[in-house]
Amino acid sequence: MKKSYRLYNIILPIWLLIWFPSWLWLILLGAMYLLGAIGGNFHEIEFGLNWNPFSNIFSMLIILAAILVSGICIYHLDKRILQKETLTAEQVKKTALALAVVTAPYLYLLPASLFYR
Repeated sequence: MKKSYRLYNIILPIWLLIWFPSWLWLILLGAMYLLGAIGGNFHEIEFGLNWNPFSNIFSMLIILAAILVSGICIYHLDKRILQKETLTAEQVKKTALALAVVTAPYLYLLPASLFYR
């Protein structure tokens, strides 16, 4: 039986791979805002997250954790999508890992202070 492809069968999974991991970053930023509103002194960490991640070790760790979690989510989503194709289990794992490493959001490490003065 021939498998039929429609535009939403191709575009939707790709769109989900791009859209979903970005929301994880927003959850982390929201958590930092709530912790600051409760009364914690997180101004240096917040400055590091928003302006220059290299200014504070904790903001760097939070950003690296966000990149790692996003990469893991990308890996699992890619693996789920690739398992539907006619690939071996070895090919699925290697391809999903390669896509996760290449498409992880490394731009989170780029300081905003380079663009805004």
